[in-house]
Amino acid sequence: MRFVRILMPARHSVLHSFLAFVFALTGSFSVQAIPNATINSGANSLNLGPSVEYYVDVSRSMKVAEIRKLDNALWQKSSNTNIGFGFTDAVYWFRVRVINNSVDSEFLLHAGHPKFNYVDTYQYMGEKVIHHKVGVGVPKSEKQINHREHLAPFEIRPGGEAIFLIRAETTGTFLLPLRLWLTIPFFENAAFKNLWSGVLLGSWLLVMVFLVIVFSAYKHISVISFLSFTFFFGIYQFSAIGLGRQFWGQSIAHYDAIFVLSIGAATISMYPFLSNLLKLRQTSHTSEMALRITAIAIFTLMVAYLFIDYAMVIPYLASLTIVMATLIVTVGGYAAIQGIRLALYSTVACAILSAGVIIQALISLQLIQSTLVTDQVGAISFIIMIITISFVMSAELRRQRQMQGEHILDKYRIERKQQIAQTKDL
Repeated sequence: MRFVRILMPARHSVLHSFLAFVFALTGSFSVQAIPNATINSGANSLNLGPSVEYYVDVSRSMKVAEIRKLDNALWQKSSNTNIGFGFTDAVYWFRVRVINNSVDSEFLLHAGHPKFNYVDTYQYMGEKVIHHKVGVGVPKSEKQINHREHLAPFEIRPGGEAIFLIRAETTGTFLLPLRLWLTIPFFENAAFKNLWSGVLLGSWLLVMVFLVIVFSAYKHISVISFLSFTFFFGIYQFSAIGLGRQFWGQSIAHYDAIFVLSIGAATISMYPFLSNLLKLRQTSHTSEMALRITAIAIFTLMVAYLFIDYAMVIPYLASLTIVMATLIVTVGGYAAIQGIRLALYSTVACAILSAGVIIQALISLQLIQSTLVTDQVGAISFIIMIITISFVMSAELRRQRQMQGEHILDKYRIERKQQIAQTKDL
């Protein structure tokens, strides 16, 4: 018995040491399990999309302390260049360890979706925690940087590292490109984007003025319909890249309403435009009916938005936008086959925009991934389309007026000859 009493403490000591080793090993695995993203010298930015892990908080109620205690097995690896989950009301948490192998120390975390509602960033450096808030729903007074892009400043000393936890939620499509930038290169890139946006905005305004002049000369319903489309679709395009925020402020409700109104009104405007321009009621009753039914469905969704949430409306609105874009190209192509010259030009122009609209809608539905090219295709195709159709439509209306004038002149000549002949007979 004495022998047993002597060995028991030793055995407990060994057991305690073993458990301590296991806990220490488990703890080191917990740290090591966080994925790494490395900033190297000479790089202006670092895309965090392919490196982060994410956790879906369906309850929308978990706190950062609870997230830090989550088992590693609950985190999922992101493999997309740009983070996206389609339409969802869940809260997503992201984590990544950033290792700074460069000589720089000041960085900007850029959440590259201007309409995103809320993004909370937590930077852990030992016991130090730095918390920033960005997003449409965050007041300017709570933001570190007042910019139309969502930016959070961070410092990581050269050779150091930091762990980032990011909480994100939004009412629209969950598309969140995350990139860590050097400060100066980011603002240089932003200046170029602002210049490009200014070119697009200026082109849009010039076309608007041109269409107002055309309407003052011809008073045709197709002109006013296309003017309506150009106005509302322009509002949507420039709101999507964040240019409209200074007009309706940091309000999620205003942003949501602008998107529903602009997308819906622009899409509906295409029905009277094509119907009157191509005279569909006389040439193709089926085409006219298909466009009308789609326009009514879109209008119904706009009315429904007064009573139900944006998150419930926008997926159906995006789907109907794809339907309308497809119908526009189909109807125009059918009219072109029938020999309507104006339909050929309109179809080519509308096909360019329809491709851009469909790409944007598919990105919103998370059926394809967003890239630098797809981010610009909507605005570029829109400008090409409105310029093309504006000049084609004005030329066609001018031609029709000339034909009417020639018809009136021919009628006058015939009547004049008849009067002269009657006078001679007398």
